Amino acid sequence: MGGDQEIGSLVTNDEVAAAFFFIDPLSAHPHDADIKALVRIMDVHNIACATNPITGSALIAAFQSNIGNFRNCLYVDHSRDESEVVLTYKMHQQTVIKDTKE
Repeated sequence: MGGDQEIGSLVTNDEVAAAFFFIDPLSAHPHDADIKALVRIMDVHNIACATNPITGSALIAAFQSNIGNFRNCLYVDHSRDESEVVLTYKMHQQTVIKDTKE
């Protein structure tokens, strides 16, 4: 009923620190494209995302022990680093724009 889009909106508005989105790998999902889109948007916005119980446990342990300074992600006024993928994309786009103007 659009819950994935609501979560995606929260992610893009930097209102999500992490997501626990367990996916059953042994069954077909009628909304597979929606699932992939949601996971992709978390990757683009550099959101910690657990898609199975063991990564969920590891993520909780990281928040509890502050491994990698994860605890700062829990605060609203933190500054989230952009993922390498987004930075590379933006640099490429700037090159394309510059080449187009020349």
